Amino acid sequence: MYKKKENILIVGCGNMGKAHINSFINKKKINLFIYDKNKSQIKEYENNKNITILNNLKLLKKYKFCIVSTNSFERFNVFKNLVDQKKIEIFLLEKF
Repeated sequence: MYKKKENILIVGCGNMGKAHINSFINKKKINLFIYDKNKSQIKEYENNKNITILNNLKLLKKYKFCIVSTNSFERFNVFKNLVDQKKIEIFLLEKF
């Protein structure tokens, strides 16, 4: 039976975010989306065919899973913004 690809979003591409990206990057059943307000953090992924880089967090798709890997000062606001959009099924809030 054919199973469609799941959309996964990673917000925050510092050390922990990059570790999460690397764990998903070559999975065939996943569409990987990333976002970081600091564009230099995502520069290394610009030419990767397996990753879609988002320019903002206005979500146009539904996501099965989202990892929020931002600093503690931004985490709540990012999480609240994403929850209010009602397009993400499961969240993981990375605590550092």
